[in-house]
Amino acid sequence: MGKVHRLLNACNDPVFFTKTDVGIGSHIQYFGRTDPGSIWEVIGIKSYVRDEKTGLFKSSRLSYVRTLNDDITLRCVSDTPKTLRKRSLSFSSLSYSAIWRMVTL
Repeated sequence: MGKVHRLLNACNDPVFFTKTDVGIGSHIQYFGRTDPGSIWEVIGIKSYVRDEKTGLFKSSRLSYVRTLNDDITLRCVSDTPKTLRKRSLSFSSLSYSAIWRMVTL
């Protein structure tokens, strides 16, 4: 991957970042086994709330994470050529797994 990305000092902890650190456009680096060093951009955040009257879940799009259960959609921006890979995971999985770290580009 050629470039070295500086880790974001998110509340002095780029590894275990908080809800207020992640919003649309945030960049996160993957340090896992399958694609180490890849950079991902947050392109969507969805929250789900249960309607008390109907019991059904309603989703809403957000600019920033509100709860640990919010779904985060990521797009890989480090692929050359662009492959448009996407992944979705909950904020709790993203923030408590040391294989994802906030970065600035």
